[in-house]
Amino acid sequence: MRLGLFKHIVIIVALMITLPIYATSSLCDRYATKSKLASGRWVKIEVAESGIYQISYTTLQELGFTPEKVKVYGYGGNMLPEKFSEPYIDDLPEVPVLRDKNRILFYGEGTIKWSSTGETFVQTQNPYSASSYYFLSQSEEENIKMTELSDNPGKITKDITTFNDYALHESELCNVGNMGRNLYGEDFLYKTIQSFKFNTTGVVGDIDMRIDFIAKMQSNGTLSIKHNGKALTNGEKNIKAFTGSDDWYYTAAKLTSLNKTFTPTGTETITLQFSGEDVKVARLDFIRLQMERQLKLYNGIVKFRSFEAQYSYVRYKLNVGNSSSVQIWDITEAHNPKKVLATKSNNTLDFTPEAIGLREYIAFDTNKTYKEPTFAEEVANQNLHGLERADLVIIAPQQFYQEAKRLAEFHRDHDQLSSMIVRPELIYNEFASGKPDATAYRRFMKMFYDRAECAGDKTLYPRYLLLFGDGSCDNRHITSEWQGYKYPFLLTFQSVSSIDERTSYVTDDYFSFLKDSDGSNLLADKPVIGVGRFPVRTTAEAKIAVDKVINYTNSTNYGIWKNNICFVADNGNHSGHMELADDLVEIIQKNNPEFFENKVYIDAYNKVGGSSGGTYPDAKADMLNFFENGQLIVNYIGHGSATGWTKEKILTIQDIKKLYLDKLPFFITATCDFSRFDAPTTSAGEEMFLNSKGGGVGLISTTRVVYMDKNETFNKELISHMFSRDIDGKRYRVGDVVRMAKASVTEHYGQDLNKLNFILLADPALKLAFPEYKIKITEINGVAIDNTSNNIILKARSQATFKGVILTPSGEKDETFNGYIQQRLYDSERSITTHGEDEGGEPYTFKVRDSKLYEGKDLVKNGEFEFTFKLPKELNYSNEPALINLYAYDEVQKIEAQGTSKDFIVNGYDNEVEADEIGPTIEYFYLNSSDYSYGATVNETPVFIAQVYDKSGINVSGIGLGHDLTIKIDNNPNTEYIINNYFIPASGDFGRGTIMYQIPELSEGEHTLTIKVWDTEGNSSEKSTMFVVEKGLKPNIYQLYTTKNPVRDEAKFYLNHDRPNMVMKVTIAVYDLWGNELWRNESEGKSDMWKTEPVIWDLTDASGKRVPPGVYIYKAYISTEGGKAATDAKKIAVLGQ
Repeated sequence: MRLGLFKHIVIIVALMITLPIYATSSLCDRYATKSKLASGRWVKIEVAESGIYQISYTTLQELGFTPEKVKVYGYGGNMLPEKFSEPYIDDLPEVPVLRDKNRILFYGEGTIKWSSTGETFVQTQNPYSASSYYFLSQSEEENIKMTELSDNPGKITKDITTFNDYALHESELCNVGNMGRNLYGEDFLYKTIQSFKFNTTGVVGDIDMRIDFIAKMQSNGTLSIKHNGKALTNGEKNIKAFTGSDDWYYTAAKLTSLNKTFTPTGTETITLQFSGEDVKVARLDFIRLQMERQLKLYNGIVKFRSFEAQYSYVRYKLNVGNSSSVQIWDITEAHNPKKVLATKSNNTLDFTPEAIGLREYIAFDTNKTYKEPTFAEEVANQNLHGLERADLVIIAPQQFYQEAKRLAEFHRDHDQLSSMIVRPELIYNEFASGKPDATAYRRFMKMFYDRAECAGDKTLYPRYLLLFGDGSCDNRHITSEWQGYKYPFLLTFQSVSSIDERTSYVTDDYFSFLKDSDGSNLLADKPVIGVGRFPVRTTAEAKIAVDKVINYTNSTNYGIWKNNICFVADNGNHSGHMELADDLVEIIQKNNPEFFENKVYIDAYNKVGGSSGGTYPDAKADMLNFFENGQLIVNYIGHGSATGWTKEKILTIQDIKKLYLDKLPFFITATCDFSRFDAPTTSAGEEMFLNSKGGGVGLISTTRVVYMDKNETFNKELISHMFSRDIDGKRYRVGDVVRMAKASVTEHYGQDLNKLNFILLADPALKLAFPEYKIKITEINGVAIDNTSNNIILKARSQATFKGVILTPSGEKDETFNGYIQQRLYDSERSITTHGEDEGGEPYTFKVRDSKLYEGKDLVKNGEFEFTFKLPKELNYSNEPALINLYAYDEVQKIEAQGTSKDFIVNGYDNEVEADEIGPTIEYFYLNSSDYSYGATVNETPVFIAQVYDKSGINVSGIGLGHDLTIKIDNNPNTEYIINNYFIPASGDFGRGTIMYQIPELSEGEHTLTIKVWDTEGNSSEKSTMFVVEKGLKPNIYQLYTTKNPVRDEAKFYLNHDRPNMVMKVTIAVYDLWGNELWRNESEGKSDMWKTEPVIWDLTDASGKRVPPGVYIYKAYISTEGGKAATDAKKIAVLGQ
């Protein structure tokens, strides 16, 4: 890697800073300039729970340390604070330790955080890590001294001989709804009676007990409680049944809490018995006990605190018997214990804190032996604190590093964006004391944000964060459902709400909330950076993700498809989905009229099947045809799930897996759950992103339940920002679009949970393929256009000439632009009224512009163009504005432009035009390949290809009754297909064009086909043929070849065949001359007309070892779905390296 071209993690000698830096410190000194991990030797150790730990000098020597010089660093396993207003420890603080009897004793903090509300203890499990971590290192610097706290006996108001304690049973076994951070315990669905034991030695007085239990059932149930075999007074709790269908559908379970009191015996057995009918879920959350214990050592150690200390000066009297080797530490700050100087009085150690307040202490006998931490790993030097900011930060597991690097280098070279790649473990080490924690990602990003704030330079802000890895709702992978997943996941931020879809969320927005005030209320926070995620689990998927970004950005797939926006809207809900789609169309048309909207409102189509189910096959066909023809953006609004769109299954996972597209759309899906990336199974949205042969280049999609009214708000903000431009006249990157849209929602509408459930599954630094330049029509039939009127009238049958220019984004004519311009002329809009199907359905009237009068392609020279065409005889005659939609490209400069004009009306009739009474010429037509002949045998879904010509132009408007471009099978009106939209005009040759259409599945046997073509003057021509269908007919292989033979580095295999533009399964296998298979590749995708995509062999065998020089045989197998395979074989010579 060349120095200066790419940012890596830099290893620099670190300045050892002995005191932690807190969030309350000033902005400019909040973070260390170098991490302690930047130099020296480091070992990471693991502790399981809170307590005193020892490390023997022998162990330290075995680890290669000089024991007297060893230091302990870190702050344990509590979840990091999510509010930036709370104290935060930067980097790794040195932990004060006790060196005693050839060992180090230190206090290690576990993963359960205990806090108190008033006089009630509450536990918080760390949802990211099952262990706590500390670090060992050694240096010549003096070891940090433990602070000593003096006794303060002069203010005593009360002696404390008992302390407030707690006990907990909480098993984390199941995420009942695959949502949220909370896991739940023992299952009472089949084992309805279960018992739990607690040790209550030394307890004084009664014990308060809290039980949380979750259940989901359709009839009322009960939870009965016994203590040591006896029923407690009022020890039966009614558990209410679900009452509404919404509750049942959206809620995984309901929480029931009960509080009880009982008298202890020293060993307590709590028995729970659950009963209920029609039960789906019944699980214990936790049993928590709260009590007072005698203040004394228990097996040589005790952690204690007293609520009394909140109200007055108290004297703790700890009973230690005759021991003289007990130390008391104040561990309120767990990473910075302080030694309490107590006074021995008879059998007690007495001390009074210096101030009133609840504090945490631990007392232990230094003569006892304690647990040793577990060796975790040796840690290489690292210094994230010393990194300079970058535009794009990529957090990627080591397994995906090479692909992340490829993406970063692409952005550097193509976009001049600086990038850095960081492994998550490195972030945990410096920002979370070595434990996994989602807030560590956020803290890492905030460091760069704060430094830019300190410098007063907004250009130093980080701009984008890419989370290069899939996520899980069980971040620790400790439930049975997730234990088997060994993929390199990245962490997710889950809501506390874990059993109700309506209040639960998983959001990557969390990592974009970087202001000091953020974290207290995520619903009201505003993102300041763009965050995206690649939901990839394997290196193959990582490659797909990066390939998509690079291929999409570098694509030379020019065409007017980049003007297309497709809106798909569901039925029902009082036509609300369609109304929103129309509102979005109006926003685009008002501000960006150069785009053309294709509408698939399913209620406008005929439903096939019963009212309770049914399908919309024509709507689905139109939608998939739009996808195939190319849409820059697809926006779906309606009902959905993790398996597809609409209950009528207009789009399913199966459809998505076969969505082979060479023009990738960007998807916006305002529907429930479509991209629930944190579930064990792969969602439909993820399948869309991971489709290596098509799908979408990215999605702004949903992870949980979302709501219509909130979707409307967000979608409108999204569309407004997506189509706007920055101060330089350029479109925004998708990460910026999402950031600005979510910030606008908060700014204008206040706090909103719904927006958190929209996620960007894409590279946040991706730019959509918007044409950046503009096209302006300057003259129509010699009349200058001033954009103020539409009184120019183009008559039926008349000839029209349009002139115009290409403009830069700032509005100047670009005289260097040389290329092609594509045009589509549409008649006025027409109204369609829907059927009002489905629950809450109402008829809805909307407008479409689907009468295409002309389509052509002509040259642009020096930024100017002119094209002429003849209008058809058949028009709408509505006296409303027509529209011409324009797209141009300069292939040399790789510049694209778009524009539109409605400064004219198509109306009236030109009687002076010379009559044309001759029908179009059908220059050729065939099925599958030019080798076709009358009576040939073809497969069951052959591709029809034709070329036609007429001097007056081919009629594809669809206006005249019966004047459509059609093919008819077996002279049957039920198998007549209108193929107006499949006509492709020739470049610079008015009236000529080609047709390519895949015929729906045909039965076996003999069939006829008739093509009928109309010109714009109302004349028609037709031709017929006969063919035989053989189901499963294997393709013909015309040629199997490699681009080079012999080869030295790699071989690219190609196949020419007779199945144009069809989905094909291609297998290439390589054998030695003795017939032993060495390598095999299987792939499925859509062929590029009559040629398959290249299959690349890297000259290695199945084990990855390069094959020796020599002659080999390569064999190809190709087939279409359900068909027989055709084969061919050739020889190839491999040269030495």
